[in-house]
Amino acid sequence: MDSQSSGSGSRSSRMMDEKLLTNWRTQFVEFAFQLASFLLNVRSTGMQPQHMKEMTSILDQCLKLSRIPDQEGKIVIRFRGRGLPGESGDSQKFDYVFRYGNMEIDIPLIKKVAKRGGVTTSHLPWRLLKSFESFAALDINSLFLDIGTCLDEEQSSIRRSLEIMGNYLHIVEFGSEQVAGRKDVPELIYDETTQPDPNLTLLAAYNNLPSKAIQDLVANISQRIQQADADSPLSKCSSVFDAIFHFKKLRGQLKRPPLEINNAKWLLVAENEQVVAAEDIPLTKEVLGRLLDVPQKAAQILASTYGDELLGFSAKEVEKWLEQVCELLQTAKEEGGEQLVVPDIMYFIQKSLDHVADDVLEYLVVEGNEVVTEIEDGKKLRIKVPGEVLEQLVYYKKRAQTRCKMRDILNKQVSFTDDDFTIISEDFAIRIEDAKELLKLLQSSFDKDERFQRKVFENNLKEFAKYERNIFQFLWHYLKQINNRQDRVSYLNSLQLLIAEMKDPKQALLVLLADFIVTPMQVTFFDRNGMILSNILLRKYNQELRNEIEITPEEVLMVREGLDPDRVAAVVEQVSMHQEKFYQKIRLVHESFQQALNPRAVATKTMPIRYLITLEREAYIFLSLIGGSAAHKIVRDAAEEYGNPHARIYMLEKSSENVPAIMQLFKVIIRALHRFGDVNDLPILQSVIKQEKAFMAKVPDNQYLAVKRVMEWVGRSIKDLEKAKANQ
Repeated sequence: MDSQSSGSGSRSSRMMDEKLLTNWRTQFVEFAFQLASFLLNVRSTGMQPQHMKEMTSILDQCLKLSRIPDQEGKIVIRFRGRGLPGESGDSQKFDYVFRYGNMEIDIPLIKKVAKRGGVTTSHLPWRLLKSFESFAALDINSLFLDIGTCLDEEQSSIRRSLEIMGNYLHIVEFGSEQVAGRKDVPELIYDETTQPDPNLTLLAAYNNLPSKAIQDLVANISQRIQQADADSPLSKCSSVFDAIFHFKKLRGQLKRPPLEINNAKWLLVAENEQVVAAEDIPLTKEVLGRLLDVPQKAAQILASTYGDELLGFSAKEVEKWLEQVCELLQTAKEEGGEQLVVPDIMYFIQKSLDHVADDVLEYLVVEGNEVVTEIEDGKKLRIKVPGEVLEQLVYYKKRAQTRCKMRDILNKQVSFTDDDFTIISEDFAIRIEDAKELLKLLQSSFDKDERFQRKVFENNLKEFAKYERNIFQFLWHYLKQINNRQDRVSYLNSLQLLIAEMKDPKQALLVLLADFIVTPMQVTFFDRNGMILSNILLRKYNQELRNEIEITPEEVLMVREGLDPDRVAAVVEQVSMHQEKFYQKIRLVHESFQQALNPRAVATKTMPIRYLITLEREAYIFLSLIGGSAAHKIVRDAAEEYGNPHARIYMLEKSSENVPAIMQLFKVIIRALHRFGDVNDLPILQSVIKQEKAFMAKVPDNQYLAVKRVMEWVGRSIKDLEKAKANQ
């Protein structure tokens, strides 16, 4: 979720200018703070004249947010409840996530932003914490606001919605008798469980409808939902409020307010902004129904049960999650939900456990009917777990053990049981007999000294390709277990040949991209190999497939017709869905390169400079091939930084001895920028040309050619862009 900026003495963003990104995040914090303060104040007094100034500030913030490019104007603030690292258990109550389009912040991220920004950003963590504390005090577990482009009509809609919602909170807190006779307060509308509903109340007041009309509509829709069969769209609605807008006639008669509070579906927003799926509705209703009196607990269960939230959980967090869902399961059983709800709960327990990391599962110890985890100072967290849940947990623990054996496949002491082969067959979607054959193929590809036998592997390519649905994922991850560098290179090149045999290389491409994104806080020795293979997979035909390669040929930057549009589209979609993590990874790569150039300034051993230069190089090639405004931004930022001979990248301890290599990287950046063909890049290129002498002064006398080659491409780019500008 992070990035950095360019220029002299600064760090580089790659995907976004860090200064700009920090400004946007500051705006998110400010908006959340002002909105939470406004709602808290209005709840205490009802809407008063003094609150209009607060309202104006909120609308000003909305206008600023609407100007952030490449977003759709949708804000989601949702309770997550995982707790804050290093904080007490009470911090779970204030653990929210603020999301605007494809950008997201939470308190841990804002603490990092504040640390990097110094005095000017030091106030942000406190303000965001106070915002989230206020939302918790207001019993707001999710808030959705569609600000659109924030033009006059949209501003009026936002203003009216906030006024109504503020007064709603006031009535719920102090009772209707406190506001008797006031014309500006809404009449409460109750949902199908006879609870005051903020969204139904807002809907009625926003459309100037009498309460009886809406209340009758609620009763009617509720009855229809209960009578709807499984295939009906109504059965897939998580609330009466959402169901109302499933009817075309009602959509035409009623204006949907831009504001929604505590609508369950917004608790389930994933990174791609998708909300609760149709098959998830029964459990959503069950959780909300069982936990009406403890809405934060309901929100916490829902937020961690859907999507891949458990992916980053620690053993302690997984055990607490298990305790919550097991309690929900027991309640459902006691209240007669065996046939409908219990299977849904079990399905989501299984789905969620599938996302728990293998190494985390090792720390969840099963003792009888209990799960035990060691926490701190030798203390243990112990919970009782129903048999069916325990069965699922044991299965995933066994799967983790089998995967560990697979990674240690050359160890003569490792033996595979029938259970192992069953798990492998399920993991790879193949028959048990095929699983046994696959293991033999893998083992035969290495000699007795555990050295890779490329010819043997390549002779078996067609056999490997039969399992292409999951085989690439396993073979790619197995690359990480090979210690010998020569074997790693040989193995990498053999994987290229496997790609050529695959019917759907797009799946391999997505595996590589997911592996790059899943570790945004870590640069590994396999990131470069992943980028190299990705740059191959983006293209329909590759000369490199039959050649030994360790880097992508520069000529690839000239390929246009040879790109596979389906694969490029799939990658762009994935990068967009996980944009924040992708930004953070790219920034970390560049940061790591700077640290390697300045080793005495860092406490830990850095990666080799040569490796990090080629990793950056592969990333720029990748971004220029997929294209788009976000990729263009990162390449432009890189060109601006490397195009400044006084930038920090040239001033570090080991910069001078690596200038020729940095110049080669700079040439690739210029060629990557040239692919975008944007005349707005002319000032950057023209600035580089003017500083040719300064660049020459940085290289040894016998290395002038490295600078000359950069300048040749800069000159070619300027010529092409000036021609394009003249034709506009």
